[in-house]
Amino acid sequence: MRVARGERAMIALPAGIVFGENYRISAQAVHRAFQRALERAPNAEAQQHRKLDTERCEAMFLSLQAKIHQGDTKSIEAGVRILAHKAKINGYVAPSKLEVTGAGAAIPITVIQRAVKVLERDE
Repeated sequence: MRVARGERAMIALPAGIVFGENYRISAQAVHRAFQRALERAPNAEAQQHRKLDTERCEAMFLSLQAKIHQGDTKSIEAGVRILAHKAKINGYVAPSKLEVTGAGAAIPITVIQRAVKVLERDE
């Protein structure tokens, strides 16, 4: 929105882009346009957005470091939420529920884990 008024842009605009003197656009319109662009964009661009979001998460987490080291509980909670979000967008959150299925009913993962522990003890 500020770019249309001649203020600094986050990225360079393509050559020849000119906005009218009284050009205005709402935050909602920018959001809708961004969402439409994401829907049309291939998955390769999603990776670029994931990288950008990861960098933003890291910057936010780093900005909390001083307060975290001082033991500020709000900063610690915010840091934990940032790390959880970063893990989610990058796809390395462990699934909360795992099941192994076979010909019959589902076998809870805890049963599998206990069986593995028994086998490891027997070795």
